[in-house]
Amino acid sequence: MIGKTQNIFLHIEQVLLLLLFFILPLYKPLAPLIILLWGLSSLILSFSFIKIKLPKAPTKTNILLLLLPLFYFLYAFGLFYTQNIDFAKFDLEVKMALAIIPLLLLLRQKVPFLNFFKKYFLTAFAAGTFLNILINLSLSSLEYATTKSYDSFLYVQVSRFFHPSYMSIYASVTMFYLLIKLVENIRKSKIKIVVIFSILLLIVFAYTLLLLSKAGIIGIFIVLILFLIQQYYKKIGWKKFSLIFVFVFLAFVSIIYSVPSLRMRFDVMLNAISSYDESVKNVQDGTSSRIKVWEVSWKLAIENLPFGVGTGDIKDELIAAYKDSGMDYIASQKLNSHNQYLQSFLAIGILGLLSLLAIFILPIVFYGKNIDKYFLLLILLFSFNMLFESMLEVQAGVVFFAVFYPILVLRNSDKNKNQGAL
Repeated sequence: MIGKTQNIFLHIEQVLLLLLFFILPLYKPLAPLIILLWGLSSLILSFSFIKIKLPKAPTKTNILLLLLPLFYFLYAFGLFYTQNIDFAKFDLEVKMALAIIPLLLLLRQKVPFLNFFKKYFLTAFAAGTFLNILINLSLSSLEYATTKSYDSFLYVQVSRFFHPSYMSIYASVTMFYLLIKLVENIRKSKIKIVVIFSILLLIVFAYTLLLLSKAGIIGIFIVLILFLIQQYYKKIGWKKFSLIFVFVFLAFVSIIYSVPSLRMRFDVMLNAISSYDESVKNVQDGTSSRIKVWEVSWKLAIENLPFGVGTGDIKDELIAAYKDSGMDYIASQKLNSHNQYLQSFLAIGILGLLSLLAIFILPIVFYGKNIDKYFLLLILLFSFNMLFESMLEVQAGVVFFAVFYPILVLRNSDKNKNQGAL
């Protein structure tokens, strides 16, 4: 039984956690403070009131909760063979949420999550994302009134608080949530709510297109396919589903080539790939620069097996390699690997790469067909976007992943066992 004082702390802790989900896609400078307050309340709850005991035997849930701290520990271990200690400390500070949040949830995983948190944590995130979208569209409208330029509604001009790559992930998760809620309310014949969710869905979809993020556009495709699989695959069979898949793919290609700004970005990418010349070193377009950076990162990673160059030296080593290869423009931009797998492989070696892959592969191995739909969406979106961005090198990617991943582990565990924390 939970006493009155325990109940108060439960509500405080979970209101803070709901606030964190709301603020994540809205205002990132506030997230560390909320994490601190939630962490303190969680520790008080775990040790002073609920008297949590660590499990004696490892479980699938515990293993998954420890994957992110393990990944962080490997970066901390990289301090022992790095020279640039200042950058190493900065990198560990950025990644700290990957260790703190899962460990706190591991300690308090037997503490019950209250019904209001279970019901509304995804709603809180979607609400925060939608408010961000409305603010950005409003600011773009004000800018357009002065400049009369449609560029006010495109790319970074319409994503002022986060890079478009990260904002597109937030929008994709929100889109998936709205699709699920839309179907639920259609089945309940709640017409007014269906109309509201339809309007919200169209706004989020249109906004994602305005972000002009190539990975974001493909993210929408992932959302739709996962939604269709989850809702209709068993009902219609693989043949009819294959036809739907082809239709959705062709519809996406049509959308891309009917929007001039999108078409231009994809044309530039395809042209850069088709005309790529390895002998040309000083490239400046995004796609060619990425390919060059990937080549250098892979070569350096192989040369520094098995432990990598060290947590703090990766930036210095990359810049030096760019200069040695005649990539002066890329060196001046101080680009990272633009691929989290290569970034971690280069920084902390083969164990870093394997631990990162385990973060995405083990949940699918453990849960199989029973994996939570939102957990699978998170895995698909992040594992795909990490091919093109080093998403765990900045707070916008780290905190989002560090919060969602362990919470969805607990949610999935609860669904499979019909017991547990969430």
